[in-house]
Amino acid sequence: MIDSSQSKNNIPKYLQTLFDARHNAGVKVAMFVEKETVDRVIKQDKSWTPLADETKRRKKSTKAWIDTGSLYNEISYKVASDNQTTNTEVGIWDSDNGYIARCLEYGTKKGGITAIPARPLFRPVYDENLDKTVRIFASEMAKHLKKYQF
Repeated sequence: MIDSSQSKNNIPKYLQTLFDARHNAGVKVAMFVEKETVDRVIKQDKSWTPLADETKRRKKSTKAWIDTGSLYNEISYKVASDNQTTNTEVGIWDSDNGYIARCLEYGTKKGGITAIPARPLFRPVYDENLDKTVRIFASEMAKHLKKYQF
């Protein structure tokens, strides 16, 4: 027989802290994806179409996604949680650079001809790191469970 005076029911405490734990796990995932995204800009994805000669002369650089540095410096994350879900996003928010990022991500056409070739950044980082982000989230939640001796 179990002595109820020594029994420890951690479920109420666990449930009270679950929202914050899930949100914090989402923040860890978002921070990881943000870093991977910025690293890809700095290292330059080998699959990206090289810049046109005219663009290289104007920028005085051969690097895509980098001109003054303001574009990749604005890459950041958002995490939103409610009672059932935690959503993470990585992107460029609330600036004119968001428009430029869309043009670089998907490319542009002028008169049916490619003006700026697509140099995808955000989607490939997401796709290539999906398994790792799931592992990060699961690991953070496992740490939370362990605190309450489940």
